[in-house]
Amino acid sequence: MPAKIIVRIDSLPEKAYWIEEEVLRIGCAPGCAIRIGHGRVPPHSATLEFIEGRYLIHNRNEHPLSLDDRTVPPRAASPWNSGESLALDDEVVLQLLIDGDPAPSSQPRPTVEEPIEYAEIPETPEEDLAEPPETGSGFGTLGQSFVILVCLVAIVGLLLYDPDKAAGPGFLGPSFGALIRDLTPERVQADPNLEAIRSALQEARIAERRGDLETEREAYLRIRDLLEKRGSLGPSPRADPAEPSEPRVEDQIWDYVRRRLSSRSIRSRSLV
Repeated sequence: MPAKIIVRIDSLPEKAYWIEEEVLRIGCAPGCAIRIGHGRVPPHSATLEFIEGRYLIHNRNEHPLSLDDRTVPPRAASPWNSGESLALDDEVVLQLLIDGDPAPSSQPRPTVEEPIEYAEIPETPEEDLAEPPETGSGFGTLGQSFVILVCLVAIVGLLLYDPDKAAGPGFLGPSFGALIRDLTPERVQADPNLEAIRSALQEARIAERRGDLETEREAYLRIRDLLEKRGSLGPSPRADPAEPSEPRVEDQIWDYVRRRLSSRSIRSRSLV
């Protein structure tokens, strides 16, 4: 049991949620991974994120949250350590428990072994045991082997396909983890637009993991609109054009979003 969240609601029996995704939502909305339809919990109360080997809790409320002896201000984030309790309101408390590797993992499914029933096998007459004469050629067997080989190659190709590397061997695009690391809590707290962009990135990542292509595309388009309003889609200004400069985080976000929108999996219309 790597990591799980225990939900305690007043006098109700506690419930455990196995953490299977690196980003998940907590609230009363139907799309939340941890859905709490009790008390005064808002539709999207908090976001849990696993990054760089630890968990962060993002407060999505308009009021502070209590995390043990600490306070998490609205639209801020704080590390969440094993054993600490997060109070969503006076009745709802969540506790993070980690045993071993903290990384999200799929919950093992219980297996039920069915009893083996033994049936009597009737004796076969000796004349029925004779091998049938060979007929036709081996083309059918060869054809089946070829089809199986093609299927195996296709499966291996799908497993090895990486959309971030599909643009070519010289492509060095930013990853989701790198963008989230650049969008630090201190940085987004000082800029509401960056906070909205980070939230949309997390929403798109959750939709991608669930196979919800429409929600993923809408989140990326929302990020594009936010970047356009910031005037961040043009070339970044430089003091000296001849001198190389580090790319802005907005440029890296747009590079990532443009690649995702251009991928065959979610592309539905051309970019303007």
